[in-house]
Amino acid sequence: MKRTHSIFILVLALGAVACSGASSLMTADAVEEEVVTEVSQSISVSRWGEGDAYSPAPPDLYQDLPAVADRPSFISDVVVHESLSEAVGLRTTSIAQHGRGRGMGTLRSVRGDASPIDAPQDFHLNSNAEFRIDSDEEFAPFLLFSTHSSTETYFLITALVDYQQVEFTLDGMTGLLHEVRMPPGTEMVMPFSLGTLLPGAHDVEVVIFDDPYAGYDLTIEKPSSQSPMNESPPFDVLGVFSISRREFVIVGDNDQPARLLQTRYSGASPPADVSLGMLAFFARPGASHPMRLESQIAVDVGEAGGEYHFRTWTTRHESLGSGGQAIMLFVDFHLVPVNGNDLLMVELEAGQEAIIDSTVMLPDEPGVHQMLAFVMTDPYSPRVEGRFTHSDSSHAKLAINAR
Repeated sequence: MKRTHSIFILVLALGAVACSGASSLMTADAVEEEVVTEVSQSISVSRWGEGDAYSPAPPDLYQDLPAVADRPSFISDVVVHESLSEAVGLRTTSIAQHGRGRGMGTLRSVRGDASPIDAPQDFHLNSNAEFRIDSDEEFAPFLLFSTHSSTETYFLITALVDYQQVEFTLDGMTGLLHEVRMPPGTEMVMPFSLGTLLPGAHDVEVVIFDDPYAGYDLTIEKPSSQSPMNESPPFDVLGVFSISRREFVIVGDNDQPARLLQTRYSGASPPADVSLGMLAFFARPGASHPMRLESQIAVDVGEAGGEYHFRTWTTRHESLGSGGQAIMLFVDFHLVPVNGNDLLMVELEAGQEAIIDSTVMLPDEPGVHQMLAFVMTDPYSPRVEGRFTHSDSSHAKLAINAR
């Protein structure tokens, strides 16, 4: 590939929409094309950074698109991007006839004043997402995301720094949650900034939720009594369609973690009839085991403004070896305290599980609220082979009717 004057580093994660779909991660040894399979449709994705250059977003891009999707009024702190600046770059992607493909990554130039818009596309793929910046330098890469949907898509974007949800700036607007509309078959690159970070090593995760408001109009009269896979409403309403990108950012000369995480829970070997599966799952209080059908829960009822009790389950796959896992819970896309802490820190041996009796406070507003589980493996350990650059999202979602 011909070298040019602008060199960018691109790191990428691809997500699939169906529970049976496969996800793919490109590395420095990736071939020219990757195939992402979802349901029965294969999508051919060119090596990121090749192909047509990004063009500035036209000012009337959103003019002919449908109205913004209905967002429950109690989902607060949402910055709505109703237009795009010329600093946003666009190009087209392939469109899936079935399902919804999506991808994301970070794009960072070795020259601070460089932009990917109309620039020669000579990118390098980096399999270890580690950035070193000066103490007075902003962490401000371009955020890249794409959709292969044949219809308009809504993304809700948030950021975690050292396991805490933080405000960030996206295309010149600052907020905790950013709602971005995506035309069909579009790849978009946006200026993104976390501002300046304190000296030390930071675990950074950017999370994108696709079709975030699905399921808020459910009618829930009683708790679920079956597995989410057999539940009515169907699993695609209660699924979590998210992708994330995790970065290890070292500020200044200090390589020490910026936050000390205290382990509060340990693991044990699972019963013989239980296979390790998802990174996290929800179950009823006192459940015999979260992976048994009679224990699982997908929809429930609770008291508005009251305590909600449940069990959180997490596992450690054999291939990961021993290590820590940080579990965070979101209610209506806001990180909430669980058991009086902002996260559950668990230490597990390979092949172990942890079942944690958990409590969160439900919002004061009556109606359906959604709780999401999010797991990050091996906190502050960027050099764990094959793990740090993967998405750590858990496909666990619970809809609760607060009365």
